[in-house]
Amino acid sequence: MSTALQGTGLSTRKFNLARIHIAKQQLGMSDEDYRAMLQQLYQTQSSANLSEAQQKHLIGHFQKLGFKPGPSKLNAFAATQNDQHRLIYRIWAKLGHLGALESPGNASLHKLVKHQHGVDHLRFLGTMPSRQLIEMLKAWLDRTPQPKAKPKAKPKAKPQGRASKAKP
Repeated sequence: MSTALQGTGLSTRKFNLARIHIAKQQLGMSDEDYRAMLQQLYQTQSSANLSEAQQKHLIGHFQKLGFKPGPSKLNAFAATQNDQHRLIYRIWAKLGHLGALESPGNASLHKLVKHQHGVDHLRFLGTMPSRQLIEMLKAWLDRTPQPKAKPKAKPKAKPQGRASKAKP
């Protein structure tokens, strides 16, 4: 199963069926032409009867006819989750750097995720629980004392007066 499908509940088979129907629509095929093509290529009139390998072959055939698969919503979903997970790891690392965590490793983060959301790893969190975790970590970060910034040293003043002349 592709990484875009992990955690979404969609099987590769259902994903391929969706792509087939999108391709049919994008190519402007009538239902009659579509079913005739399926009959000619696979001796069936429904893409639901195709094996996974036949589905992939049919998608490839549609691509030869001009189908251009665009970015799927599943890929956008995966990208959103990856961005959220990166943010979670960054905030967690910052909390560790500030000394707010007894154990700043990823194992501790996964224990927190298990305690808060009942899943074993961050990758199993959906978009909404990830947002909730981000907000919780940001609030924790806001409550954590920040190190005081060192005052900037004033630049040394240049001596004023006549310009020094080079000695011969």
